[in-house]
Amino acid sequence: MPIYSFTQNDAATIRIGSAVAALFSISDMWRIRHPDPVVWDAVSWRVFMATSGALALFALGNVLWGALGALQALILALLTSPAGIFTNFVREMGSRSGSPAEADPGE
Repeated sequence: MPIYSFTQNDAATIRIGSAVAALFSISDMWRIRHPDPVVWDAVSWRVFMATSGALALFALGNVLWGALGALQALILALLTSPAGIFTNFVREMGSRSGSPAEADPGE
């Protein structure tokens, strides 16, 4: 929405949004280029890097193509990362506390 407010052009908004999505994917890859072995095993790191690379290429392609549906799919794919982090956090919290009846209210 803010991009469209500046450009007042659908095609330019889609292209700029796709470029931002590409930059976001590339920055994630750059940030995790040296993975922490406590957080990442070799397979999950490779899957993350391959997926991020594919998303970045798709986003760069959409800068030229300019398809709204492709931008929407990119944004949806990028939102799966925070959703996965939240799911893992909830699962980890559940495994620590056991059943609700066993939980200590003072914790």
